[in-house]
Amino acid sequence: MLVRSGRPQKYMQCYPADSHSVHWLGAERCTNSQSPQSSSRTSVDSNHADLARRFLDHQHIGQTADAEIFQSNAGRLGMDPFTDAEMSQWRSERERLLQQYSTDFKRDYGWAIPLFGRSPNFRELEELASLKHLRGYYRWASHEVHSGSRGLDLNIFERGDGAHYRLTGRTDEGFAEPGTMALVSLNQTLNSLIGSGSDGDFSPRDLLGCMAIQVLLNECDDAFVAGDAVVTEAHERHAMRTGGRCSNRVILLADGFRSRAESIAGRISRAARR
Repeated sequence: MLVRSGRPQKYMQCYPADSHSVHWLGAERCTNSQSPQSSSRTSVDSNHADLARRFLDHQHIGQTADAEIFQSNAGRLGMDPFTDAEMSQWRSERERLLQQYSTDFKRDYGWAIPLFGRSPNFRELEELASLKHLRGYYRWASHEVHSGSRGLDLNIFERGDGAHYRLTGRTDEGFAEPGTMALVSLNQTLNSLIGSGSDGDFSPRDLLGCMAIQVLLNECDDAFVAGDAVVTEAHERHAMRTGGRCSNRVILLADGFRSRAESIAGRISRAARR
């Protein structure tokens, strides 16, 4: 996974440094139409033609489950509950779907039962999509979102005066990996979309487009890495002068590199829509 020398040490502890290429972050190599991801997708498309319909139908399972939870807590929340007619409609639709598919369809990933012969978990879906190698980044993002002890630890920053601070507002650090990973996900989705109707083979035009977008993706990663390094250096210089207090100049410097990365990301997005 990607680890650059300019990354804060706390993040480097999370991931092994076995490559310095964005490709290894999971960006699908368009030149290899017989990649595991392509093969898996082709197999899924040909053997489970109703998978998309099952996925869309499953939203009614989640909707009814959410409604049931809200209904049981509406009084305590001081909010009006759903009407009996609304609840009856949603429950009837859920029962219809359970009869159409199976009672296990109500499970979290019940729509994917045909792929495994049982209800899978998220890790198994991740492996089927050939994205197992990105689990470390998934866990990192989960730590940042949920209130676990590891998330609390990742929320602590050390400044030049040796003091530790908890991040409670805007920051100029930590954008490189999340920004790059968001673009990698966009690139993977685009590649899968392009190849979904081509039996796993890319046309020369599609192949050229994917390669061009990969170049933009690499440029964006370089912009994020350069910005991260410059901000870190600015913090170190500023800490030597002020004892670690952050300045508006450092924040403006980070905003400039963030704008550069956003500009490249916008070019990728526009290219994907053409």
